[in-house]
Amino acid sequence: MKCPECGKETPSNKSHCQECGAKLKTEFRTCANGHQYSGDYCPYCPAEDRLSGVPTVVEERPAPLSEDRTVIEKGGPSVSAYQSPASYPSPGDRTEIVTPAKQPLPGQPMLAPLGSEKVNPAGRKIVGFLVSYDIDPLGMVYNLYEGRNLIGRIHPASVLIPNSSVSDKHALILYRDEKFYLADELSTNGTFVNGEMIEEKVKLADRDEVKFGEIKTRFIII
Repeated sequence: MKCPECGKETPSNKSHCQECGAKLKTEFRTCANGHQYSGDYCPYCPAEDRLSGVPTVVEERPAPLSEDRTVIEKGGPSVSAYQSPASYPSPGDRTEIVTPAKQPLPGQPMLAPLGSEKVNPAGRKIVGFLVSYDIDPLGMVYNLYEGRNLIGRIHPASVLIPNSSVSDKHALILYRDEKFYLADELSTNGTFVNGEMIEEKVKLADRDEVKFGEIKTRFIII
């Protein structure tokens, strides 16, 4: 482009003459893409558009659902905009809440879980029970096994009764030759059968009331 004042050639993208500083008369054009420019070609359009005259079209499309997701590596679950049933996490990809097994209260009989191979933790045959409602209103059941069954407040008693009226080693129930015998072990508060204190070994009958200190129990033979 020539300057109208000094006649000096000036680049078409300049608004003033670089020689004399005069303002140039600029003619603006509009290209096929809507850009306004001065000169022989639009500086904003790609070269192929200038040759073909076809405007550039910018295509905007959402990313495929298979690509629109956040993935946590190392076998973790993936979060996506949509998940088909086939893409649901496998049974191995899950959060599992484990609740510790409930421990029995002191004096409560140990019961094996259902399906356990060894139902009897003592390793001996169960031959009878002591049932009491003095410790728990809903009832407590104590297993009696073949051989010796020590009743007391602390271990190694096999029948633990957590009550201050019961001695550490209070009494002994012996099962032998299909008969039950009860003996007091020099307890502080005594052992009673059907309301009477015993001092010697006695034979127990089914449904007898046996009292250890202040705790009443019902004796049951299987």
